[in-house]
This record gives sequence, structure tokens and C-alpha cells, in this order.
Amino acid sequence: MRFQLDRSFFIPKDSTILKEVGTAIVYGYNIPTGKVGALAFQGKAQKPAWHYSFKDEQSRQKHIDSWFHNLDLHTQFMTERKQKRQEEVATADIKPGQYFSTSWGYDQTNIDFLVVVRVTAKTAICRMASPIYLGESGQQDVLMPGVADGEPFRMQISGKASLTGSYPFCPGSMRLGYFSRTQLGAVHYETMAQFGH
Repeated sequence: MRFQLDRSFFIPKDSTILKEVGTAIVYGYNIPTGKVGALAFQGKAQKPAWHYSFKDEQSRQKHIDSWFHNLDLHTQFMTERKQKRQEEVATADIKPGQYFSTSWGYDQTNIDFLVVVRVTAKTAICRMASPIYLGESGQQDVLMPGVADGEPFRMQISGKASLTGSYPFCPGSMRLGYFSRTQLGAVHYETMAQFGH
């Protein structure tokens, strides 16, 4: 069994709580050399978020105030981002039968297609769509989305007309991708096999 250290291991003896807000807490203590120390914990973490020594109490308090201020800014940012995402999902125009595509690859372009089968409150149930090969254009294959095949899978609605999540990449493997809307008949260009696949 692996030994797990808890907070008591890190907190020096004779430490006192200097500030506590929500799940964030800072302990302070004196150092024999005349300096002062402090360490902070956040959330359920058992290891300190930081543990520093300071030349005096004023510099220590300045760091503590700055840390709590940054925590407030982060909480505000996360709340606003969540609200924005909820608004985007609520106003998303994603319906069954719509096609989406993603391009990916290092020093090459690969195209994958999917089609929406069903839409829930925050997700879209999709299936991969086979590419239709239209021919070649220089060093590129010309493709457009075809019929849906394979097992259904779930994607997150991440914008008004976009999906993100893991999708079947090849047998037994999944890939994380970001899909934007396309449609039947839309032409896409993929790097030919002999030039990078």
C-alpha cells in the first residue's frame, strides 16, 4: 500500500492560521533566523500550493493578499466562462442530420467527418461519416462527406455550430477533435497518401 502524506506533514509546529477563505487557507510561522514563513493549501489538496519564507511580516502579508486576489480573479474567470458556454449551448443551432468535419495532422492535412444522429441538452450523439473520394488536386485528395457508419458516440456541444470530444479514429482507438459544421456536397482537401500519410 502506498503511503499518502497529509497536510500535517507539511505544516510546521507552532503554525497559526493567518487567513482562510472558502477552501483556501494560509498558515504562518516564525523562523529562528528572524524571517517568517507561510504555506498555503487550496481545495482538497494535501500538498501546499506554495511554501515560502519572507524577510518580514509585511512582505508575507503582501504575498498572501496577492494570492487570494488571484484566486478571486480565477474564480470569476471560470464563472464567466461557464456562463458563456451555457449561453452558447442554449443558442446552438445543431440538429440531427447535420454534418461536421475536422482537419488535423503534422505537416499534412487529414479530414474526418461525422453526422449528428440525436441532440440532447448539452451533447450530440453522432456517427462517423465515410468520405467520398472525388479525385486529386495537385498533392491533395478531394473529398466530401458521405453516409454515416459505425457505432454512435457522444460529442460535447462547444459553440453555436461546433462539437468537441473523443471520436472513433481507427479500430480500438479514440482521438480528441474539434469539429465545425459542413454539409453534403462541400469539398474538402486532404494530403495524398504518398505525401505524408
